[in-house]
Amino acid sequence: MSNEVSNANVVPASICVLASSSWARTPSAVLVAINDRYADIDEVLHAAAGADDELRTLWQTSERQRLTGAERVVANLRAKATIRLPPKAATDIVWVLTAPDQLRRLVRVRGWPLQRYERWLTGTLRSQLL
Repeated sequence: MSNEVSNANVVPASICVLASSSWARTPSAVLVAINDRYADIDEVLHAAAGADDELRTLWQTSERQRLTGAERVVANLRAKATIRLPPKAATDIVWVLTAPDQLRRLVRVRGWPLQRYERWLTGTLRSQLL
């Protein structure tokens, strides 16, 4: 496992999609699909991170990768549109709103359909950033 944990330069595919040029046309569909599959794993990994050093490192690496991806999303958006926040604040918003736990809570716990969650995420990101 330590080989996987040490690779801090890998960015999750979901964030790469958001950073791509198609983000404005398909804001969150791929992210939602990926997080739908990953949200439960993320919850277990986060909980287990408190009891195991290797799992803690793995979860922390995943969070750093998500932050790097959020920075890429913001940089890409800034190249195409006016973002009304400083880059660090915009990055924080993308990072927190695209967390797998957001989907888990709204879809799994509160019963939102995926389509509603996707519309909410897209609208929220746009209203906060643009």
